[in-house]
Amino acid sequence: MAYKKCFRCERSYSNRREFVQDTGFVGLQKLSRNTYSDKALELRNCACGSTLAHLWQLDKVRSYKQIRRLL
Repeated sequence: MAYKKCFRCERSYSNRREFVQDTGFVGLQKLSRNTYSDKALELRNCACGSTLAHLWQLDKVRSYKQIRRLL
């Protein structure tokens, strides 16, 4: 089973490492303006130009600021 699949060009990424290496980072978007929101989207562009999203579940260990530093 693929980690991510582009619906436009149907390219599949088998794992997170391949997904990060083969796509361009666009940004990180918090799903709510609420300070205590626990979800964020990592946006990346596929080679075809389509934008793919990865949902991050935030918690005490993985805050929004920590994920921004990782990416």
